Amino acid sequence: MPKILYVDDDVEMCHLMKSTLNHGQFQVVALSDPRQALDVGSQESFDILLTDYNMPWLNGLELIELLLEKQPRICPMIFSGAPPSTFIGAQVAGVIRKPADLDKIQEQVLQIYRSFVSPHTQQRLRTLTDRINAWCDTVGE
Repeated sequence: MPKILYVDDDVEMCHLMKSTLNHGQFQVVALSDPRQALDVGSQESFDILLTDYNMPWLNGLELIELLLEKQPRICPMIFSGAPPSTFIGAQVAGVIRKPADLDKIQEQVLQIYRSFVSPHTQQRLRTLTDRINAWCDTVGE
């Protein structure tokens, strides 16, 4: 079950998203302070970072950049009402626009996560296969 770190300075939105995403395919830690998210992200491993963009102290892109240094394999997503052009060229796997249909948000997150993980998983499998083949070549000599 993928583990999500959800960050939004709106406390009510944190409760709502935690409740929505916990019913199904995700385990969710929801925080309203991006600084606290950095601390938690240093101590716990997460599969997905789903963050608001416009927050005090750190915006969502700054949070993503800092958390990627600690967890380079995390799948970064933005959940925001900001124009999509805001995120062109950013290190994000996907953007989910606010307001969102909460009935569909699990599927949106899962879809972005699958498209992000798939290339990384394929690369890891290729690397592992290459190592196994190299080992088999040395054993066969």
